[in-house]
Amino acid sequence: MKIFIPPFYSRKINFLLLGGLILFLSCQSDPIVYNPAGGYEYQKKSFQINDETSETVQGSLHTGMSPRLYSGILSNGETVSTLIRLLPEVLDSHEVCSADSISKVNISLSSITQLADEDTNFLIQKDSIQIQLISLNEIWDEDIVLDPTKLSTITNAINTTPTLSDSLIEIKNQSIDIQLFDHDSDIIQRWCETQEELGIVVSYIPIDSTYLEFYSSNGSEVGLGPRLSLEYSIEEETSKSHTRYLIKDVSWGEQVENINGPYYVDDSLSGYWGTFYAMSLDENNKIIESPPLDFNSNVIQADMISTGQNVPLLTIDLDLNTNILDSISTITFSIINAFAFVSEIDPAGDNWDVETNPDSTENNGIYDDGELFVDDGIDNCPDEWETGDADNPCDSTRSIFNAIGTEVNDQLDWSDANDNKLWDEGEGEEWFDVGTDGCSDIYEAGGDSCIVVENSEWVTGLDPNGDNFITDPIGDDWSLTNLSGTEKNGSWDTSEPYKDWGTDGLPASLAGDIDDDGTEGNGSYDFGEPFDDTGSDGAFNEQELGYHAVGTEGNNVFDGEGEYFDCGEDNICNDAEGDDETDDYNIDPNKDNFSAIDTTGTERNDELDDSEEWFDWGFDK
Repeated sequence: MKIFIPPFYSRKINFLLLGGLILFLSCQSDPIVYNPAGGYEYQKKSFQINDETSETVQGSLHTGMSPRLYSGILSNGETVSTLIRLLPEVLDSHEVCSADSISKVNISLSSITQLADEDTNFLIQKDSIQIQLISLNEIWDEDIVLDPTKLSTITNAINTTPTLSDSLIEIKNQSIDIQLFDHDSDIIQRWCETQEELGIVVSYIPIDSTYLEFYSSNGSEVGLGPRLSLEYSIEEETSKSHTRYLIKDVSWGEQVENINGPYYVDDSLSGYWGTFYAMSLDENNKIIESPPLDFNSNVIQADMISTGQNVPLLTIDLDLNTNILDSISTITFSIINAFAFVSEIDPAGDNWDVETNPDSTENNGIYDDGELFVDDGIDNCPDEWETGDADNPCDSTRSIFNAIGTEVNDQLDWSDANDNKLWDEGEGEEWFDVGTDGCSDIYEAGGDSCIVVENSEWVTGLDPNGDNFITDPIGDDWSLTNLSGTEKNGSWDTSEPYKDWGTDGLPASLAGDIDDDGTEGNGSYDFGEPFDDTGSDGAFNEQELGYHAVGTEGNNVFDGEGEYFDCGEDNICNDAEGDDETDDYNIDPNKDNFSAIDTTGTERNDELDDSEEWFDWGFDK
């Protein structure tokens, strides 16, 4: 903390911590004079607060964001307790809510001072510690002021809730561990299923005026705030595989003679291991090295059996794994995904014949609903081969299809290389912070309109379309570029609202009496009195005429369509000098794709159109 003190003036300065606000108090009646007659040369000095001679005083407001937690009897005789909020959402990153068993739910509080010597000799009065697990769904908010009604609610919860057994409270060298699960085995259910807002109350009522002081979760000491420890288990299935057998050989049944095969996959590491091919191929080696077998590339040499025969087809010899033979009682052998092929010209019997099969659909010379077709449109050309040339619409070597083009792709192709949130030369497509109407103020004519010539009635500051982003309408915010600004400049300016509480900065209702120096209620601002840093206009930005925090023009943010020209990463539009003609995004060169916008398109319209290729294979496809 840094303050300025004249070299010949000395004052003892006490500190009052109220929430996170530090106020300066003088122990004498007159305040520090910053500009006495004749003037002084001010010097800056930094010093550390002496913890042994400083103390924290709690006023009537809340300390929800306090970096310290207190429990015990303060020097002024008041008794305080620590109230810690346990948030159900803390468990969201764990699987404890679905755990099969829970063995531990502990809260650990880290003390500022030592509590025990080597965890055996207590330096505090252990029997004076009382800890309770309470439910307070209706008042949990660190920003609230604990008024008498809320304090009564907390008091009633404390008075009606049993305390934890001493055996569940462990005092270590500089911490206290609280075993919650052993106190309430339903605590996880209360958190997970009912999302109950639970709290821990730590009370300390010693026989002398002492107190315990813990680190809170809002302190700067990382890792020293209250810690939740969980131990739980989740049952998960694991599998361990053993190769019980390998394929030794596969042979035909006795009634299958004079044909090659059968064939099988012998690689036990292959996903196709144990696949058998009962067919006759012009191959001598039974083992298939590269499964799966491509049936279309193989020619069946002969039929194995006649239709309707019931004969043993294959004999499979196995080698058992002798290493686990004693653990094998049975082997279940199943045949799955079996396919049979009939040696017929027309196995499905759907070939059209004018005399014998006139109602069939395969090879009948006309398209039948359900037959396969290539839905490439009337140009019969997939997008990837389209040229955009009516005389030669389909040519894979001349196609202008481009799925990675950046020009006219309906998106901003900009990379903020220096992270300044603004477009700079070389960062791809340029965008203009003119708002979603795509129009700068000088071309606006009201509404969302945008004219092509400058508005002759426009003057600086006029926003006809009302889309400007304005967070400081009168320009009175202090900044390094506006040193004369009075709003947020950290000092009181004429017309800024203030509390006429005197130089101690506290009302008499809180301090106990009015200031001896006569500054409280004197009708003028005195240094040390709280004030609203609104600037000399007496109004915060939000209250100033013209404030508009949701405007899109001038907000230094890209707001989408309207704020850029879709010219591609080279930032040069078509037909302009230097444009890369290959950067156009084009996924439909012949413009024949069916879409909700163009329902006349024939490509991908799920209908057979003239010129589209189709296959006269019948209903079975």
